[in-house]
Amino acid sequence: MNVRGPDRAGPPGTTAGLVGTTVVHAAAIAFLLVGVTPPPPSAPAYAVDLVAAPAAAPRQRIAREAIPTPPR
Repeated sequence: MNVRGPDRAGPPGTTAGLVGTTVVHAAAIAFLLVGVTPPPPSAPAYAVDLVAAPAAAPRQRIAREAIPTPPR
């Protein structure tokens, strides 16, 4: 009885390509997790009332007079 291993399904170098791709992607993810730092916090913004200028008037759009349509 002759016992042989499974036949190769793909072209040679498939395993090396898969391992290489995994290593490259793992290195890229590690670089992103380690190398990227959040920006420093900015100064807080405060709401203030301007005393030297008058208060802004609210912008209102006035509707035109409605013109009734003639009945048909």
